[in-house]
Amino acid sequence: MTDMKTNDVKNYRDYLNRYAEVTKQRRPNFSLGAWAKSLGLKSTSSLTKVLNGERDAGPELLKKFVQYFNFNPIEEAQFRNLVALSKMKESAEVKTSL
Repeated sequence: MTDMKTNDVKNYRDYLNRYAEVTKQRRPNFSLGAWAKSLGLKSTSSLTKVLNGERDAGPELLKKFVQYFNFNPIEEAQFRNLVALSKMKESAEVKTSL
């Protein structure tokens, strides 16, 4: 699906945004709407919110990303860890702001 590696990034959103950027350059007709549809999402909003950092990928969306990118077992573990790390950071930020 892509030449990118999950260990090239420190944040899963960077991976997703870079994928969208590279794909748009290679295929000018690529859109977030088309990507959301290929992920099996009902609308583009969930994908857009994840890409913009407004929400994290939940279990179902995470599963869809893993299937979409067809990660090997190591890449899948790295991607899942990046998502978990993002959630942990956000949780810690919320706790320290209270």
